[in-house]
Amino acid sequence: MMLLLLVVLAYTVSSTQSQCLTAQDDRYNKGQTAHQELMRSQLDFSLSLFKAVGSQQPSDNIFISPLSIYNALLLAYFASRGHTEESLHKFLFLPASQDKLDMLLSYRVQRLLTASGAYKSQVNTANRLFVSVEQTILDCMTEYFNDEIEMVDFSGRGLARAVDRINSWVAQKTNNNIQNMVSADGINPGTQLILANAAYFKGTWKTQFDERDTRSGSFFVNKDKSVMVPMMYQQETFKHWRSDEAGAEIVDLPYKGNNISLLLLLPDPSREMYPAASLLKRLNSTTVRNIIRESVDPRNDDKVEIRIPKFNVERTLELTAILESMGIGDLFRSTSDLTGLTGGPRIRLNSAIHKAKIQVDEKGTEAAAATALTDTRIPGSSFLCDRPFIYLLLDKTSDIDRATLLFAGIYNDPTK
Repeated sequence: MMLLLLVVLAYTVSSTQSQCLTAQDDRYNKGQTAHQELMRSQLDFSLSLFKAVGSQQPSDNIFISPLSIYNALLLAYFASRGHTEESLHKFLFLPASQDKLDMLLSYRVQRLLTASGAYKSQVNTANRLFVSVEQTILDCMTEYFNDEIEMVDFSGRGLARAVDRINSWVAQKTNNNIQNMVSADGINPGTQLILANAAYFKGTWKTQFDERDTRSGSFFVNKDKSVMVPMMYQQETFKHWRSDEAGAEIVDLPYKGNNISLLLLLPDPSREMYPAASLLKRLNSTTVRNIIRESVDPRNDDKVEIRIPKFNVERTLELTAILESMGIGDLFRSTSDLTGLTGGPRIRLNSAIHKAKIQVDEKGTEAAAATALTDTRIPGSSFLCDRPFIYLLLDKTSDIDRATLLFAGIYNDPTK
């Protein structure tokens, strides 16, 4: 199970200005090209964020949804202007040749894809801008983001109802896995905007593990510490290979539907204190794209014995400092310009909080919030995941070179 939630709080400062997404919103946009570019940008951002979180918490269990964080920040980008717009454009890895209008069409295409067909039964992502009734939304923004904007009363009289409404929306979008995300105590009386993002995933393994085969086994946290954990087992044909480029053994576990899978990256044995964190440092956009390509290569089909731990991880992450260390600019400072939503007075984002939860067991996974290779097949046909590892939950529905990283994590220590 995987759950994820991102909440951004915003407050008011004064200013006046009026315009919409671009100087020429009615011009022809780049359509499919923009969507392809956005998919590439998402993966670049996802890896950058994952590496930033991992470097700050090398010994902890980590679980985030880069896609959901990206989508939340993309909404902030649509509401931004001036220097803040320029900073977010660069921070989100958006191509210089694309502007807000191009990105808006791509954003809409992606929402349609995730809200239809078999995909919807597995993944649910949603954004919501809870805006104070004291604000007046620009007509064009209401038209563009009618599904995302909801007016609420943050004043003393209406605050309790606003909190209940936000928590109700979060619970609904995460299948009731995240409750009471915000509280009246956590909202400043000057709050004018809460930007919320929730993601939920529930997938059944294409080939399930038999509970009767689950046995207690050792998990080696580091060279000085080991703990006993329930280890799931099965022998089946999976994509299984070793990446010399990454320095890791990799297996791809597909969910029913074949488009979404969980990649497990097991670092080569070493005496490092934090081997999974070291593996994460070695990953870059090229390496990850190569790994994704290998995950669909039939030459990597292998009848393999797999042993992996059952695990649960739930994390709340204050993102503000991490995003600022990555170079997000002044988004969370008084100098930021988000007047693209209301035209004025200026709304300033105060903080970003991310909450995510994952459960991996014999039946599958439930979660909520959200170059040339030298790889070779591994002799022995076994994958024993008994030490810290990285896991990537990927959607490979589109062109494989534009796969989406839905969730990412490091499992370091079963006792945490």
